[in-house]
Amino acid sequence: MIFIKYIVIVLGIIITLLGLFHQIIVGGVVTRLLDSEEKDLRLYVMSWISHGAYLSFGGILGVILLVFHSPFDASLKTSIFILGFGMLFFSIHIGVSALKNQIMIITLEFLFSLFYSLSLFAFYLFF
Repeated sequence: MIFIKYIVIVLGIIITLLGLFHQIIVGGVVTRLLDSEEKDLRLYVMSWISHGAYLSFGGILGVILLVFHSPFDASLKTSIFILGFGMLFFSIHIGVSALKNQIMIITLEFLFSLFYSLSLFAFYLFF
């Protein structure tokens, strides 16, 4: 069962890097939307940056919790459970609202955040 801990750590690092990448490429994505108004572009930039920030925060939080705390600690299990629900709702939100655009980075975010949330729940159940 210890391999679940390492799966969560690896997926957390991937989610963190994906979130950082998501924040970096926002300028390139916005330049593709030349026919939109400036107000809409600012809203789009803010949503992409906050999207990437949540991915980065959720990924690094799971990694920090599992690296620095005992896997049998009750507060760790509670935090992992809450983080798992947050990432599950986030992946459902991505699936409902953003997968229709067929952008590869969005599809990767959906899959990795879904697998990350499921691995968090598996860690919660088996430890």
